[in-house]
Amino acid sequence: MIARVAPIIATYKRDTAQSIPNNAWTIVDYNVQVKDTYGAVTTGAAWKFVAPVSTTYIGVASILFAQNTAFAVGENITLAVNINGLRPYPSRNDQINTSTNLYGPSIAISFIAYLNINDVVYVEVYQNSGSALNLYTDGRYNYFSIAGLPTI
Repeated sequence: MIARVAPIIATYKRDTAQSIPNNAWTIVDYNVQVKDTYGAVTTGAAWKFVAPVSTTYIGVASILFAQNTAFAVGENITLAVNINGLRPYPSRNDQINTSTNLYGPSIAISFIAYLNINDVVYVEVYQNSGSALNLYTDGRYNYFSIAGLPTI
């Protein structure tokens, strides 16, 4: 007989602007719940997912900066997954190679990690455009989703 836990799924999005300051790592507040089978996410400035079960998790996070966002060539946006206060995986970094004003730059990152019960995961973004910038107001582009694999 194979024992399985109930599905662990947490999906959140952001439909409103969030200001991302210049030259500062900032926790992304995915503030709209789509599904959260264990109530494992805390929203707000200290947004976090807390693992309800020890197992392997697969996750993805994405952001899109607002339209008319002025980045200059050579400036960067970086997205990172943080687990228990550390960034155990390489951050996803994009260096701007053309000036953009019509569409803001986007970035996404995925990860697979074994999490123990009560391990904490959150997503951070960094940008160095010279001023604070807003995320685009559409949850189709600003989202976080994580699923725990069944234990056997």
